[in-house]
Parts: sequence; C-alpha cells; structure tokens
Amino acid sequence: MDLDNLKQITKLDKENMRDLLIAFPRQCEDALFIAEHTKVKNSYKRKYANILFAGLGGSAIGADVIKDCVAGESDTPIFVNRDYTLPGFVGENTLVFAVSYSGNTEETLSAYAEARRRGSKIAVITSGGKMKERAMKNNDLLVVIPKGYPPRSALGYSFIPAMVMLSKLGVIKNKRGDIKSAIELLSAMQYKKLGPHVAEKANIAKAVARKAFKRFSVVYSSNACSS
Repeated sequence: MDLDNLKQITKLDKENMRDLLIAFPRQCEDALFIAEHTKVKNSYKRKYANILFAGLGGSAIGADVIKDCVAGESDTPIFVNRDYTLPGFVGENTLVFAVSYSGNTEETLSAYAEARRRGSKIAVITSGGKMKERAMKNNDLLVVIPKGYPPRSALGYSFIPAMVMLSKLGVIKNKRGDIKSAIELLSAMQYKKLGPHVAEKANIAKAVARKAFKRFSVVYSSNACSS
C-alpha cells in the first residue's frame, strides 16, 4: 500500500481515525480548558491515604499515564482498578476517580457504587450516561467531556482533566506549563514528522507501520500495565 496516497487511506479508514489523530493536539487544548474551568469544592481539598482510578479500556489508559508521570512526585499512592469490585484498602480516606467515557461502563458503575458505600470521596470524568446522572445527583466532583469519540481516541480527555484535578487538590504541583509544552511538541511533530501529509521517507509513524505490517508485535515495558 502507498502510505502517501491520502485518498486510498481515506477509503480504508472507515472510522475516520486519521482525522481524530490529527485533531489530538486540539483535543488536549480543549481538555485543559475544561479542566481549568471545573470548580473543585473545598471539601475535596484534604490529605488522602491513597487515590484510585476506576475505569476500563480506553478510559483507564489516561490513569496509567498519570500513575507513571507522577510516581516520583506524589507521596500519595495511586492505583488503577479495572474491575467490578474495589481493593480492600479503599475507604473514607480514599479519593476515587470514576472514569467512563460513555458513562455506562458497567464495571465502573459498579466500582462507583461500592466507593459510595465505603464513604470514599469520588470524582467523575465522563461524557454523560448513568455516570453523569449519578455524579450530579450525589453532588460529586464532575468533569464533563465531549461526546462522539471512540474511547481509545479520547486520551486527552481522560488524562488531562484528571491531572489538573490532582494539581487543584494539591496532590501534585501545577502541570499547566508541562501540558502546554507537550501540546506544542505534539503539534510540531505532527507537522514535521508524523502527519499524513509527511512523506513516508521522512515520517516516523509510517515507517513504524511499514515495519509492523503483517508482523506480531511484542511490547516490553518497565511497568506492568494491563491497558
């Protein structure tokens, strides 16, 4: 396949992933704006024994990124949970982030209900559904993100708002400068090295795609993530 043939790529790209990826820097900008304009009540601003992210699939990937990014900075342990139930340590001194892009992920709804029974503080990140309804009813910290994305392409919306909330709560330092720098770098790399308009001979993404085609990929990582 000619990876520089944009018409051919458009024909094969049934879910329009190309345009979603091109728009990723703008998604991150929007996620930062939403998070910065989300008010955090004073009742949330206290010391927690631990923080747990409850999510599944694409909605949990942002939590994995956050956990690695702040591992050397936060003295509050951060965990990622992909299950119907919660670990035994979750209780009144736990901050639980319930992250469900659709708002209807049954595992996350179950974890949310259990966190409420245990008296945990809960922050919700969602685009709607039952999760939004319950968060509004229970007066939880709620970050509403836009609908219409496949969850795997909404990393900016699952990652950046949670990072900003952690900084507003004093768990980590303010990351606005780091996030803005990352967005600028993404935009620059897209223009010079990653965009579909960049020819294959100079395009990192196309080179990797060419090498990976019809091959079984094994990824080694320093941390065991189940995303």
